[in-house]
Amino acid sequence: MKLRFLFDLPARPSGRTCIEAAIKKAVMACGILLAGIAPLSAEISAEPPPGEAHRMFEFGVDGGAYVANNLLSLADIFNVRKTLTIDLVNIYMRELIAAAGGEADVFFNLNLRNGYSIGLFAGLDGVFYGNASESLIRLLSRGNAGSGSFNGDMNMGGSVFAEAGLKGTGRFGRLSLSVKPALFVPIIFVPASRADYSVDMTESGVSVHGIFDLSVYSVYALGEETGPFHDRNNAFPMGFDISVGAEYALLPVLDLGASVSHLPVSPARLSHRMHIRSEYKFEISDTLDNITAGNIDLPDPEFVTGYDNNTSFYAFRPFRFNFYVNYRPADTGLFVVRPSLGFSLLSVYDYAPCFNAGVEGQINVLKIFSAALFTGYVERVWIYNFRFMLNFHVTEIIFNVSLRGVDMINAFNGKGVGLSLGLRFGY
Repeated sequence: MKLRFLFDLPARPSGRTCIEAAIKKAVMACGILLAGIAPLSAEISAEPPPGEAHRMFEFGVDGGAYVANNLLSLADIFNVRKTLTIDLVNIYMRELIAAAGGEADVFFNLNLRNGYSIGLFAGLDGVFYGNASESLIRLLSRGNAGSGSFNGDMNMGGSVFAEAGLKGTGRFGRLSLSVKPALFVPIIFVPASRADYSVDMTESGVSVHGIFDLSVYSVYALGEETGPFHDRNNAFPMGFDISVGAEYALLPVLDLGASVSHLPVSPARLSHRMHIRSEYKFEISDTLDNITAGNIDLPDPEFVTGYDNNTSFYAFRPFRFNFYVNYRPADTGLFVVRPSLGFSLLSVYDYAPCFNAGVEGQINVLKIFSAALFTGYVERVWIYNFRFMLNFHVTEIIFNVSLRGVDMINAFNGKGVGLSLGLRFGY
């Protein structure tokens, strides 16, 4: 696959081909990372409101993943026979953004009459995020033409959590309640991190300076360790939180509901840390003469990596709140409209609030088939999700497919997709 860049200004014959080549290599690496980042775990969405159970004994598995960005589409990544064109003009003055995540879980429920149930569950849940500021896009879109100073930062973060817990639901007249206490362990936890850069371009030369600083925490050893292995933090790696939900039948055609996910009680305490730091700096003067004489020798970046098993870092899971309304026209369960509104606090955004909103339309036919279409803005990603369910009592299949994007238009052009599948077995 060939790589071609579109710039908004022509490259002048100043001989800065080595600088342009270095920039091209960097943006290609960033582009592949941002567009093809492999999600380690399924789709972030609010848990469906409690409803009538289809089976008394039920065993289920769920899994899925998603990815979204605003640079390359999946067709660009996998179309290896043609030239891959990165049009920096069209994303000029915009930041690069990528998000990925997923989940996988297994559960067992005992569903009693009158809306009561109790169950066990365990699984994995992960989310990743990265972006590059518009200053970098402005620099790349200029090619090697002109002069100026550019500075900014790139941000990244992510986490993968393992969990296990209980779930119970109950119906008390018009009110339905659910509660999910859970123990969790961060398999990998990357707090919101950043890389700062500055580039000064003049007629006589180029100056580049960058600093990269990243910490990765885990419950497991990540490499060469220092310090005692019997540290007390190793004995308390688990955290504890509670998720709760409530739904009230206000009218025969209208329900009000709310859910809180991962209400923190106790954080996980991690003792293993990997710290990566790099500083990249070089200056080139009299660029054209140096290139002609073959005197250009760009330094390779050096990364300093350290490991520590005697640290103490406290981690919480993403906190989410969601409020929704179920409206059933003509007091039937055939068609349901469900608008929702809420917010999330995620470590990958340094716990800055993400405001979420959406609406879903759902069709149900004889408790055998249902289909739903959701559109909304969830955790800084636009989502258009289609879900259908086939219930044969002893077996149930739930399938989700979604288009995603960091803006509304990109959600339709293949720059983000999500898939998930759920299976239920029982009687």
